Amino acid sequence: MRVIPISVPTPFLVGPVNVYLIAEDPVTLIDTG
Repeated sequence: MRVIPISVPTPFLVGPVNVYLIAEDPVTLIDTG
């Protein structure tokens, strides 16, 4: 299973947040927040 971490910038003081892309069928995006 390929898990690709992606850092997403935000305009808030918390700074960037992380999401994870699972590059398998079906493609899945996980937001842990």
